[in-house]
Amino acid sequence: MKPKTPQLILASGSSQRSRLLKMCRIPHRVMVSHIKETPVSKEDPAGLVVRNAYNKANAVASRLKTGLVIGADSVAYAGNHIIGKLGSRAKLTKTLKLMGGRVSFAYTGLALIDIKNRVCVMSYARTTLKFKKPSGPELARWTKIIGFRPECAGGFSVDGPGAMLMPHIEGCYFNILGMPLSKMAELFDGLGYNILDFVRQR
Repeated sequence: MKPKTPQLILASGSSQRSRLLKMCRIPHRVMVSHIKETPVSKEDPAGLVVRNAYNKANAVASRLKTGLVIGADSVAYAGNHIIGKLGSRAKLTKTLKLMGGRVSFAYTGLALIDIKNRVCVMSYARTTLKFKKPSGPELARWTKIIGFRPECAGGFSVDGPGAMLMPHIEGCYFNILGMPLSKMAELFDGLGYNILDFVRQR
């Protein structure tokens, strides 16, 4: 008889990440870590997102006795600027102006902790993006139409009208949404689990 798979706990309050797990029919519990996503001086975006992902997963794992805890953290990187959650709608126009007409990058760090076996695996995904550069009058309209998403790196998501500003993507699309699913599956492999065992059958 196949042993029962441990419960998966998502250490994130992101409704988008939870939605992507549900899309894959992966049952999970949500527990918010309440960890502050603060950068360290001269830290590169990959190092930042992996560190934050681990801190989130570890904070939740420390409250539990069993299960697999996955933490995730995302930022955008454009013009030598790391762009996380903006905190206010007023910064969205500035961010769109910074990213417009240039190559940018989306980074998501992942950390998966097996509480019972006291093992953790970590990695990150990077996706290359190129955004259109709206003109002055159009920029204000795009800002209004896209809408401010405080939970998203950069303040907006590309799963709505924002997708029309992005003619070029190289890499994992789901990474831009905050949960690189193929990379997540690799982490399960790294802990000796088959991700298919976590998928609910139809």
